[in-house]
Amino acid sequence: MTEPNPQLFEAVQKGTAVEVERLIKEGADLAARDENGMTPLLLAAQLGSSSCVDALLRGGASMHEARPDGCGPLLLAVGFGHEEAAAALLEHGAAPDAANDQGWTPLMLASRRAQRDLVQSLLERGAAVDAKDSDGWTALMSAAVSGNCATIGALLERRPALDEKNHEGVSALMMALQHGHAEGARLLVEAGARADASDRLRLAVLESAADDAEEALRAGADPDAPAGDETVLFQASARGAEGIVRALLAHGAKVDLEREEDGWTPIMIAAANGRAEIVRLLAAHGADVHHTASETIADGASGGALGMLFGMADMSVSARGDIDALHLAVVERQREAARALLAAGARPTGARTPEGFTPLMTAAQLGDVGMVRLLLDAGADPSEKDKQRRTALDLAQQGDRLEVVALLRDITPRGKAKPKARTAVKTKPKAKAKPKAKAKPKAKAKPKAKAKPKAKAKPKAKAKPKVKAKPKARPKAKPKTKARKT
Repeated sequence: MTEPNPQLFEAVQKGTAVEVERLIKEGADLAARDENGMTPLLLAAQLGSSSCVDALLRGGASMHEARPDGCGPLLLAVGFGHEEAAAALLEHGAAPDAANDQGWTPLMLASRRAQRDLVQSLLERGAAVDAKDSDGWTALMSAAVSGNCATIGALLERRPALDEKNHEGVSALMMALQHGHAEGARLLVEAGARADASDRLRLAVLESAADDAEEALRAGADPDAPAGDETVLFQASARGAEGIVRALLAHGAKVDLEREEDGWTPIMIAAANGRAEIVRLLAAHGADVHHTASETIADGASGGALGMLFGMADMSVSARGDIDALHLAVVERQREAARALLAAGARPTGARTPEGFTPLMTAAQLGDVGMVRLLLDAGADPSEKDKQRRTALDLAQQGDRLEVVALLRDITPRGKAKPKARTAVKTKPKAKAKPKAKAKPKAKAKPKAKAKPKAKAKPKAKAKPKVKAKPKARPKAKPKTKARKT
């Protein structure tokens, strides 16, 4: 085997077809492989350089080359999403069914990537629509996972086997339902795919069709039918399909079934999606509003609402903590769902995050004044502190949440407003206004001096003794106070 020409590989890396052509004329070995087992054509196909692909094929590169895992140039171009390079390979006669060691075909990968035009081109060139890989997957199953109706429709035109199942016993229809693709599932059903009662129930949930769901349940559908990594009750709760939730509960669906992935329950899903009416319905049927699920944040995970929930804006460290329905409603700013949970008995303190945040702290950090007020009214304690000894007020101040700061400053440790401070502000102006109003009438009454001579004439002698009697009473009171001191 000859040594690879580094200049040729560099030219392919840069996508400079002119340089590739020059090196081919100079006798560069097109079959030489680099340390990864790649030839120039395989590299060009993987990088999606259609001009280099064309130059190499015209220069004599073999279409039958493959990586050590069996991936040929067409499979690489399709798998990496390079439709132009794939089209160039097909124009030069690439085999449409060239598979790798696992049996993946270009049609399967194009179907999974929802590349409708490429799917059509492969089918027109004779790609086998019902080919299976080593796990029993077909192109139709791959299209069902993506849920792209155009791709599914293109495959259905070739009349594929609708009810084939992979080695795990899953059909294309089941895959569409598990991944929540209602339109794709409907296409398959209308094309004749076999659907049992539970399949019809799953489709009814995705389409929010309460009557169809009730019909499927009466026909024997499992009220806890799995739908991906959850059950149909989770899906109906997330979508706010009240009629379907009622039907599922009436037929015995487990209200507190935990999702294997994260331990969430249907009421948590409903709260996170702001489905207050579903929260009330599930709580009325005995859902545990206090249920907590452990959450783990891995290094480098994205932030968003969950990052804010755990008090880690940069999400640069791993952490673990608990989360409940109320905290989910708070972090997603779903006030009505939070109100419904509190009315159902949820504790306003809620579960604490790895940073020690309570729901009130999270609401304060988010600057959600309405949520803060709701939690305070429910009895949340603003004096509670997180692991860094910060209160909800501290977090609001750090985030410049001025409205929340103003609200929390006027709150007692037990979460009630300070009544004295508010009444003092209201009564002070009134007290100042009254004396002014009384002083004016007195000034007007002074000119009426006619009554003065009468007052002087009649009781001058009587008034003097009264005045003298008062000072006599005061001195008598003084000795009494002295007697108390002794």
